[in-house]
Amino acid sequence: MFEKIWDTEVIAEYICELHAKGVPIYSSYIHEHYQTLHRAAFRYFGNWEAAVTAAGFDYDQIRRTRRWTKEKIVAGIKAAYKAGDDLSWRVVSKSKHSSLASAAICDRHFGSWKAALEAAGIKESEFRRYNRWSDEKVRQRILSDYRKGNDLNAKAMESACPKFYHAAVRRFGCWRKAVESCGLDYRHIAMRVSMTKEEVLAILGKLQKQAVHMSSSNVQNNYPAVHATAVRRFGSWSAARKELMGYKVDYRYKRRRSNEEQPDLFSIVGGQPQAGGGSKAS
Repeated sequence: MFEKIWDTEVIAEYICELHAKGVPIYSSYIHEHYQTLHRAAFRYFGNWEAAVTAAGFDYDQIRRTRRWTKEKIVAGIKAAYKAGDDLSWRVVSKSKHSSLASAAICDRHFGSWKAALEAAGIKESEFRRYNRWSDEKVRQRILSDYRKGNDLNAKAMESACPKFYHAAVRRFGCWRKAVESCGLDYRHIAMRVSMTKEEVLAILGKLQKQAVHMSSSNVQNNYPAVHATAVRRFGSWSAARKELMGYKVDYRYKRRRSNEEQPDLFSIVGGQPQAGGGSKAS
């Protein structure tokens, strides 16, 4: 089968053929089932409504829902923004929000997508920044936060860095896939909880019993979340170590060789994930 060569006439004829067969020709349906046609219509006509009108149909009779109003457009944009959807024109004009986008740029409404965003209190420049994030840059940012012991739980990241979080989701499909693409075990991260001083000391004591070298650099490299939480709770790593001396255990142990694998935190705490961390990702 030869690939269809698109132009305005071919697009209009194709729309007529689909309508004659009883196929719904409102924007969201065509976008879902005839994506090539939908993209071609935007390329040659600027939006789906114009293509349908060129095919001889009254789009107000074709559209599945009632006519858009400025108020409904603004409400739709705000809802999409709250959901974290990419509202750059390049994406939104070809997404599930294509009918919203088409309505927004009509002269009787806002005349342009930028004006519609501004009416919803959103700056168009905010979405241009998403293009700066490549897969590699997302991974670098995640690994940097991981080494610092920052909380990489999806809820925490969305709250602390919403723009980066949504950019990562767009690049990888979901936050978990973005984290796992860095070689990290998301089980440790997703189950992270806020530890008390007593819980921190309990985990540090178990690490030491497993002959984990308790130098600041070793714990920070292999159990960053534990190290970061200890520093937050006690003010410094030294202070946490001094508190740890209250445990009546033998603190004499041999330093592990640098190439020896560190025990997994799950096994140390009895199979229950604790405040993030685990053996260092390779």
